[in-house]
Parts: sequence; structure tokens; C-alpha cells
Amino acid sequence: MVSTGVDGIAEDRGEIVVEGPDPMLGIGEALELVGELIDNERLPLTGNDKTSKHYKRIMECVGSPLDAPSSDLFVKASKNLSNVVECGDVEPLALMKTEFYEESRTPHFQGEVEGKVNVLGTILTFAGYVTWRLGRSSREGFSVVVTPLTPWTMGSGIGDVIVNYKRNKVKLPESAGIPWAFSLWLAVHLPLDSPVMVYHVKEGQRISVSGGYFSDLKRIREGLNKTFTGNWENYLEDVLRYSLSKDSPKEAITFVQKLYETVNGALRKEELAFRGLRDYAGLIARESGEENVVVRAIGRLASLISVE
Repeated sequence: MVSTGVDGIAEDRGEIVVEGPDPMLGIGEALELVGELIDNERLPLTGNDKTSKHYKRIMECVGSPLDAPSSDLFVKASKNLSNVVECGDVEPLALMKTEFYEESRTPHFQGEVEGKVNVLGTILTFAGYVTWRLGRSSREGFSVVVTPLTPWTMGSGIGDVIVNYKRNKVKLPESAGIPWAFSLWLAVHLPLDSPVMVYHVKEGQRISVSGGYFSDLKRIREGLNKTFTGNWENYLEDVLRYSLSKDSPKEAITFVQKLYETVNGALRKEELAFRGLRDYAGLIARESGEENVVVRAIGRLASLISVE
């Protein structure tokens, strides 16, 4: 999310190094963007954290009331970074302590947070946390984390993805999710060429990772462009939106699965076209309400497959 004033972000012996003509400007704009995106999303603080002197110090440092929404914290921090940098260190709050995550119960886990962390680093951690929580599919806290595997620059594109995701009311099923549908969604909406790992995270008393998979977004986008002709993007978005909802028609899920296989070279385009038209014909018989949209979208996508 950091682009302005930054040439590169890298890891060096356990520390993150941000380089460029004005890194603080870029960090400030990224925090402001987070504040704009999260609406009324709040930090999932424990009772002890809310009353701790460390949290109070963080809020005082940015000039935000203790009962203010997180958006206020990030917006004010973005406009007063020079003061934030001088605030020194605080004890890490519970959401930063990986020893409370489920994976800490595995043998040889080395994730414990030791010592203190600086206030700016704490706020950046908060920003990352509330941003990935925006894709939750339920109040129980099923979330999705997308982690790029190579250095990358996103800019404000992540904002467009989150807003689009929320506006379309996409909900990931809480079983294992639908990896192919979500990978296609990311490839269409995320301006990122890096391969990514996608993790499904369940929040509760402990944070647990219920599944994870690899996705090459650049390869998927190239595969989509080779698969279709004409203006197929809006139709694909309709199908993906329904495929990622809990009440999706099974035909939409099947079509998306076969499309994913096609763009990755595992299925011939001719077979995808046949399956799409067959499912379209089957859906016509019980066409009604909102399903009308996905019915037409499957039919149009199948007709736009570039069969040679």
C-alpha cells in the first residue's frame, strides 16, 4: 500500500528497510488510506489491552481519544508521523503476540514477541491487521490473508480491491473456501504480478489457519486473455461473485472450477465451452430472481470462449 515517495521495501536481517526520496510521505498516505477503508472496523483488543497504559500512550501519541474508532487512529497518525516516530517503545498488545496464535502449540515454534516495539511499528501492525480483516465472511471472524511471495509495489490498488469486494458482498464459504474462484477474483482485481499464498484464517480465542494455497495471478490473467474474446470481464465478475457466496448455484461453482483448470492448461477450451453451454441450458429451466444474472453470465462467457 506504500507507493508515493518509496522506491523499494525489503527485508534485511530481520528488519524491514524502506528506501526512497520520502518514505515517511508514503507511509503516511498508506495509513490514511487504511483509515478511509476500514469504516467502523475496530481493533480486536482484549480488556487488558484497552485499559493498559501502553494503549493509552499510543492513542495519546497520535492525538486520538481512547474510545475513538480505529479509522481515527490511522488518519491522525498519518498526519503526525514525525511525532509518532519520537514516541518511543511500548509493550506489544495481545494481537501482536504470536504466542497466542494456534500455531504456537506446534513443536519448536519460534514466534514469541520479546521486549518492546516502537509506536510506529505497532500502528503499522494494527493497519495490516484491520485491513486483512475486511474480507471476513461472518461475525465469527473467518478471514483471508493474501501474502505476495516476491517484492512488489501495490499503490492504492488494494483499496479498489477491498471496496469492490465489500460492494459486491462477496462471502467466502467457511468450509475450505473455493480456491479457484477466489484466485480468479484476485487475478481480475488485484494489480499484482507476484505469485501469492492465500490463507484462510479463523479468529476466536486463538487465531488458526484453516487452509492455504499458492496462486500465480499473472499466469491466471494471461490464461483468461487467451481463453476469451470480446468483453468478457463483467460476465466473469458476475459468475465469480455468485461462486463466492454461500448460496451460489452449483452450476456457477462447477463452471468456475473448470475455467480455473482451463486457464492453467489442464482442460481444453472446447470442453469448457461445452460444459458452460450445457450448464446454461440446464439453468434456463429454473431461471428466477437474482440467479437470472449468473445464468446469463455463464451463457455469455461460454459463447465468448475463443475456440479455434
